[in-house]
Amino acid sequence: MSRNKISAYLYLALIHRQTGYPGLALAMLEQAYSVDPNDPDVCGFLAECLEDEKDYDGALKIYGELAGLEPSNKNAVWRLAIISEKKGDTETALKHLKKVLELDPKDADAYNFIAYTYAEKGTNLEEALALAKKALDIDSKNAAYLDSMGWIYYRKGMLDEAMGFMRKSLEAMKSSKQEDSVIYEHLGEICGRKGLRD
Repeated sequence: MSRNKISAYLYLALIHRQTGYPGLALAMLEQAYSVDPNDPDVCGFLAECLEDEKDYDGALKIYGELAGLEPSNKNAVWRLAIISEKKGDTETALKHLKKVLELDPKDADAYNFIAYTYAEKGTNLEEALALAKKALDIDSKNAAYLDSMGWIYYRKGMLDEAMGFMRKSLEAMKSSKQEDSVIYEHLGEICGRKGLRD
Protein backbone atom coordinates (compact mmCIF):
# COMPACT_ATOMS: atom_id res chain seq x y z
CA MET A 1 0.00 0.00 0.00
CA SER A 2 2.77 2.46 0.93
CA ARG A 3 4.49 1.79 -2.43
CA ASN A 4 1.27 2.72 -4.27
CA LYS A 5 1.04 5.91 -2.22
CA ILE A 6 4.64 6.82 -3.01
CA SER A 7 4.13 6.14 -6.72
CA ALA A 8 1.10 8.44 -6.72
CA TYR A 9 3.02 11.22 -4.99
CA LEU A 10 5.95 10.84 -7.40
CA TYR A 11 3.61 10.97 -10.39
CA LEU A 12 1.88 14.10 -9.10
CA ALA A 13 5.24 15.71 -8.33
CA LEU A 14 6.41 15.04 -11.87
CA ILE A 15 3.25 16.57 -13.35
CA HIS A 16 3.49 19.67 -11.14
CA ARG A 17 7.15 20.12 -12.00
CA GLN A 18 6.58 19.77 -15.74
CA THR A 19 3.70 22.24 -15.67
CA GLY A 20 5.64 24.89 -13.76
CA TYR A 21 4.50 24.40 -10.18
CA PRO A 22 7.70 23.55 -8.29
CA GLY A 23 6.16 24.37 -4.90
CA LEU A 24 3.40 21.82 -5.41
CA ALA A 25 5.95 19.30 -6.69
CA LEU A 26 7.99 19.76 -3.52
CA ALA A 27 4.87 19.34 -1.39
CA MET A 28 4.11 16.00 -3.06
CA LEU A 29 7.71 14.84 -2.65
CA GLU A 30 7.73 15.79 1.02
CA GLN A 31 4.57 13.71 1.44
CA ALA A 32 6.28 10.77 -0.27
CA TYR A 33 9.36 11.27 1.93
CA SER A 34 7.19 11.19 5.06
CA VAL A 35 5.82 7.82 3.94
CA ASP A 36 9.27 6.30 3.35
CA PRO A 37 12.42 8.41 3.84
CA ASN A 38 14.54 5.43 2.77
CA ASP A 39 13.14 5.20 -0.75
CA PRO A 40 15.98 6.07 -3.19
CA ASP A 41 13.58 7.29 -5.89
CA VAL A 42 11.93 9.70 -3.46
CA CYS A 43 15.25 10.94 -2.09
CA GLY A 44 16.72 11.48 -5.55
CA PHE A 45 13.73 13.40 -6.88
CA LEU A 46 13.33 15.45 -3.69
CA ALA A 47 17.02 16.39 -3.58
CA GLU A 48 16.94 17.41 -7.25
CA CYS A 49 13.92 19.66 -6.71
CA LEU A 50 15.40 21.21 -3.58
CA GLU A 51 18.58 21.99 -5.51
CA ASP A 52 16.57 23.53 -8.35
CA GLU A 53 14.86 25.77 -5.79
CA LYS A 54 18.31 26.71 -4.40
CA ASP A 55 17.57 25.13 -1.03
CA TYR A 56 21.15 23.90 -0.90
CA ASP A 57 21.12 22.90 2.76
CA GLY A 58 18.01 20.78 2.20
CA ALA A 59 19.48 19.27 -0.97
CA LEU A 60 22.75 18.42 0.79
CA LYS A 61 20.83 16.66 3.55
CA ILE A 62 18.80 14.50 1.17
CA TYR A 63 21.66 13.77 -1.24
CA GLY A 64 23.70 12.74 1.80
CA GLU A 65 20.94 10.36 2.84
CA LEU A 66 20.73 9.01 -0.70
CA ALA A 67 24.50 8.40 -0.77
CA GLY A 68 24.08 6.54 2.52
CA LEU A 69 21.27 4.40 1.10
CA GLU A 70 23.18 3.74 -2.12
CA PRO A 71 26.94 4.06 -1.49
CA SER A 72 27.68 3.38 -5.17
CA ASN A 73 25.37 6.18 -6.39
CA LYS A 74 27.93 8.33 -8.18
CA ASN A 75 25.41 10.99 -9.17
CA ALA A 76 24.46 11.64 -5.54
CA VAL A 77 28.12 12.09 -4.59
CA TRP A 78 28.68 14.38 -7.58
CA ARG A 79 25.73 16.55 -6.52
CA LEU A 80 27.14 16.73 -2.99
CA ALA A 81 30.41 18.00 -4.48
CA ILE A 82 28.79 20.58 -6.74
CA ILE A 83 26.45 21.95 -4.08
CA SER A 84 29.29 22.13 -1.55
CA GLU A 85 31.28 24.15 -4.09
CA LYS A 86 28.30 26.46 -4.67
CA LYS A 87 28.17 27.05 -0.92
CA GLY A 88 31.87 27.93 -0.88
CA ASP A 89 32.91 24.74 0.95
CA THR A 90 35.73 23.75 -1.37
CA GLU A 91 37.34 21.25 0.98
CA THR A 92 34.13 19.25 1.34
CA ALA A 93 33.61 19.42 -2.44
CA LEU A 94 37.08 17.96 -3.01
CA LYS A 95 36.40 15.19 -0.50
CA HIS A 96 33.26 14.20 -2.40
CA LEU A 97 35.08 14.35 -5.75
CA LYS A 98 37.74 11.98 -4.47
CA LYS A 99 34.91 9.63 -3.51
CA VAL A 100 33.57 9.94 -7.08
CA LEU A 101 36.96 8.77 -8.35
CA GLU A 102 36.89 5.81 -5.96
CA LEU A 103 33.55 4.84 -7.51
CA ASP A 104 34.66 5.55 -11.07
CA PRO A 105 38.41 5.92 -11.76
CA LYS A 106 37.60 6.94 -15.35
CA ASP A 107 35.49 9.99 -14.48
CA ALA A 108 37.41 12.63 -16.41
CA ASP A 109 35.19 15.47 -15.17
CA ALA A 110 36.11 14.66 -11.57
CA TYR A 111 39.84 14.68 -12.34
CA ASN A 112 39.44 18.00 -14.11
CA PHE A 113 37.27 19.54 -11.39
CA ILE A 114 39.87 18.77 -8.72
CA ALA A 115 42.75 19.92 -10.94
CA TYR A 116 41.07 23.20 -11.79
CA THR A 117 40.10 23.81 -8.16
CA TYR A 118 43.74 23.41 -7.11
CA ALA A 119 44.82 25.74 -9.91
CA GLU A 120 42.33 28.40 -8.82
CA LYS A 121 43.60 28.12 -5.24
CA GLY A 122 47.22 28.09 -6.40
CA THR A 123 47.92 24.97 -4.31
CA ASN A 124 49.00 21.36 -5.01
CA LEU A 125 49.95 22.36 -8.55
CA GLU A 126 51.99 19.23 -9.24
CA GLU A 127 49.05 17.06 -8.22
CA ALA A 128 46.76 19.31 -10.26
CA LEU A 129 48.97 18.74 -13.30
CA ALA A 130 48.86 14.96 -12.85
CA LEU A 131 45.06 15.00 -12.45
CA ALA A 132 44.55 17.22 -15.50
CA LYS A 133 46.73 14.84 -17.53
CA LYS A 134 44.52 11.94 -16.44
CA ALA A 135 41.45 13.85 -17.65
CA LEU A 136 43.14 14.49 -21.00
CA ASP A 137 44.19 10.84 -21.28
CA ILE A 138 40.47 10.04 -21.22
CA ASP A 139 39.37 12.89 -23.53
CA SER A 140 42.27 14.61 -25.28
CA LYS A 141 40.13 17.09 -27.24
CA ASN A 142 38.05 18.47 -24.38
CA ALA A 143 38.37 22.26 -24.36
CA ALA A 144 37.77 22.57 -20.61
CA TYR A 145 40.45 19.99 -19.79
CA LEU A 146 42.95 21.70 -22.09
CA ASP A 147 42.06 25.01 -20.46
CA SER A 148 42.77 23.52 -17.03
CA MET A 149 46.21 22.36 -18.19
CA GLY A 150 46.94 25.82 -19.53
CA TRP A 151 45.76 27.46 -16.33
CA ILE A 152 47.85 25.15 -14.15
CA TYR A 153 50.96 25.94 -16.19
CA TYR A 154 50.11 29.63 -15.89
CA ARG A 155 49.88 29.29 -12.12
CA LYS A 156 53.28 27.57 -12.17
CA GLY A 157 54.73 30.52 -14.11
CA MET A 158 55.36 28.41 -17.23
CA LEU A 159 53.85 30.83 -19.72
CA ASP A 160 54.96 29.18 -22.97
CA GLU A 161 53.43 25.86 -21.93
CA ALA A 162 50.33 27.68 -20.72
CA MET A 163 49.92 29.47 -24.04
CA GLY A 164 50.32 26.20 -25.97
CA PHE A 165 47.50 24.54 -24.09
CA MET A 166 45.29 27.62 -24.24
CA ARG A 167 45.60 27.68 -28.03
CA LYS A 168 44.64 24.00 -28.16
CA SER A 169 41.73 24.74 -25.85
CA LEU A 170 40.54 27.56 -28.09
CA GLU A 171 40.74 25.31 -31.18
CA ALA A 172 38.83 22.53 -29.39
CA MET A 173 36.17 24.99 -28.24
CA LYS A 174 35.68 26.30 -31.78
CA SER A 175 35.48 22.75 -33.14
CA SER A 176 32.78 21.88 -30.61
CA LYS A 177 30.88 25.10 -31.49
CA GLN A 178 30.33 25.78 -27.79
CA GLU A 179 31.47 29.11 -26.39
CA ASP A 180 33.16 29.30 -22.99
CA SER A 181 33.97 32.78 -21.71
CA VAL A 182 36.39 31.38 -19.12
CA ILE A 183 38.71 30.16 -21.87
CA TYR A 184 38.83 33.65 -23.39
CA GLU A 185 39.47 35.18 -19.96
CA HIS A 186 42.35 32.80 -19.26
CA LEU A 187 43.82 33.34 -22.72
CA GLY A 188 43.62 37.11 -22.25
CA GLU A 189 45.34 36.96 -18.88
CA ILE A 190 48.14 34.77 -20.19
CA CYS A 191 48.61 37.00 -23.23
CA GLY A 192 48.77 39.99 -20.89
CA ARG A 193 51.50 38.35 -18.83
CA LYS A 194 53.43 37.49 -21.97
CA GLY A 195 53.03 41.02 -23.30
CA LEU A 196 51.02 39.90 -26.33
CA ARG A 197 48.10 41.79 -27.80
CA ASP A 198 46.60 39.00 -29.96
